[in-house]
Amino acid sequence: ATQRVAAEDTRPGKIDNELVVRLKPNSKLTIEEIAKQTRGTMLGKVDKLNAYRLRYETAEAAEAARKWISEQTDVAAVENNYRWEAPTTVEPSANSTAGAVGPLKPRLSPDGKNLVVGIIDTAAQSMSPDKEAFVLSRQDLVSGQPTDDGLWHGTAMAEEFLRGVALTDTSEGGSTVRLRLYNTYGANETATSFDVTRAVFKAAEDGVTILSLSLGGPEPSPMLRDALDSFAQQGGLVFVAAGNQGTSAPYYPAADPNVVAVTAVNRAGEPMSWANWGNYVDVGAPGVTTVPFGGRTWVVSGTSPATALTAGMAAGYVGRTGASLPAAREVVLREMPFTPPRP
Repeated sequence: ATQRVAAEDTRPGKIDNELVVRLKPNSKLTIEEIAKQTRGTMLGKVDKLNAYRLRYETAEAAEAARKWISEQTDVAAVENNYRWEAPTTVEPSANSTAGAVGPLKPRLSPDGKNLVVGIIDTAAQSMSPDKEAFVLSRQDLVSGQPTDDGLWHGTAMAEEFLRGVALTDTSEGGSTVRLRLYNTYGANETATSFDVTRAVFKAAEDGVTILSLSLGGPEPSPMLRDALDSFAQQGGLVFVAAGNQGTSAPYYPAADPNVVAVTAVNRAGEPMSWANWGNYVDVGAPGVTTVPFGGRTWVVSGTSPATALTAGMAAGYVGRTGASLPAAREVVLREMPFTPPRP
C-alpha cells in the first residue's frame, strides 16, 4: 500500500522545537528582535493577543530561547505549541443505510440576521446541495487538505451538526442557522493549538456566535484558553469534545473554563468505554452516528460527533425559538446533563 510520507513529526503532543511568545501591549521589544537574538523563525501571529509562533532548529535551541525570552520584561508569556488530534473513528459500514436527517432547508430571518456557527476542524468535502445551502464559507487557516479518499473528519462534523439542527429546529419555513467551516489541519493529521487560536479570532471577526471544536489533547494552551474566554465574554457559546482516552484526566480545551465539554454516552447515559468522563465534562450525547458519503455509509464514533450534534441542537433551538445563547446553554446543561461515574 502507498503511505503518505510526512516531512516532520506530526503526532499529537508538544512541538519540542516551537514556542509561542506573547508580548505586552506597547512592548518596545519586537518579535523580530527576539527571533534574531534567539535564532528562531517566525511562522505566524495572532494580532489580537500580540502572540507569535517561533520555530527553532532543535528542541535544545528552543529551550535555550525560552530561558532568554522569559527574562525579558516586555514579554507577557512564553508557552509551548501543541499538536492536537481529532477524537474520532471513521470506518466504512456494511450497512448501506445512513441515519436519517429530517427535512431541513435554509431561510432568512425576518431581520436579515442569521445565527452563524463555526466548526474548527479539518477541511470539509462538498455535501449534498440541500446541506451545502447552509454553508456560508470554507476558509483554510492552514493550506492543504486530507489526501485520503474516504470521509474526512470535517465533513462528518458538518453533517452531524446539521443533524442536530434538524432535531431541534422543526420550523416549517426552514432554519436561519448558517455554517462557516475553518480548516486548521491542512494535509496534517493534527492541528496546532496556535492555529486553532487563530481560527477562534477569525470566527469572531466573521460574526460566528457558536463554536464547535472536536479536537484537543492532554496539554493546556493558556493562549487558546484566553481566546475562548474572550469569545465567551462577548456572548459566544463554545462546545468542545472531551476526548476518547477513556479516562477522567483533563483534556483540553474541553477542560478550560467557559466552554461546554461534551462526552459520548450510551442510552443509559453512561460514558462509552472509550469516552473521557472527568469532572470537567458538562454534557453527554450520542457518540456513534452514520454519515453518507461517496455512495457509501460511514460509521463515525467518538466525542467529536457528540460535540457537533450538541452544537447543532443548541443552534437549532436558538434558531427556532429566538432564545439567547445563555438561555440555550442552560437548556443544554439541563436537558443533557452528564454526571461522572463513581470510582
